[in-house]
Amino acid sequence: MAEDEEVGLGSADVKTGIYEGGFKSWESSVDLVRELTGEGLKGRRRFLELGCGTALPSLAILQRHFEKDGEKGKLELGFADYNPSVLRLVTVPNILLTWTALRPTPDGAEPFEEEGELDIDDDLISEFTASLTAQGVTLSFFSGAWGGEFATLVEAVPRDTSAELLVLAAETIYSPAALESFAEVLMRILGTEEGGEAM
Repeated sequence: MAEDEEVGLGSADVKTGIYEGGFKSWESSVDLVRELTGEGLKGRRRFLELGCGTALPSLAILQRHFEKDGEKGKLELGFADYNPSVLRLVTVPNILLTWTALRPTPDGAEPFEEEGELDIDDDLISEFTASLTAQGVTLSFFSGAWGGEFATLVEAVPRDTSAELLVLAAETIYSPAALESFAEVLMRILGTEEGGEAM
């Protein structure tokens, strides 16, 4: 990698004919993280990341919540990606790794092994889910193409309607043809959310 490249970003942009999608961290997601670490959160407790992929913006929000031990109340995070394999192989593991890196260990040891690996067993998963519950974190996952059915799926999930929604979108549009469908979904979701906004 060149010295001036961001960590986690490759030197090439989109490669024609090769699907990279959610398996790559796009520069726009790093930009959105920077916005969120400023005043971008505005005290919000509900988020939906469309085209989440590696979910860097949502992970920054989750990290902030974990570091404050959930002291500001509940947090609802929705993760949406076209490909269920991205959610399963990238998004969920990144959530687990973020939690692991921040969780206190009984003996103060590093949470990862020397090789930077993590042994994932039933005990770790139980501790993870118990920690999410204790800190008031609710996670939802959505997969599918942008359109009416997708919006209906998102709208059907129980949510805290007293908290305003912030929709995040950084890794979403790979072709101009998808822009209209994405805009329709975004406007429909925001249309059902009083005070909802998008970044």
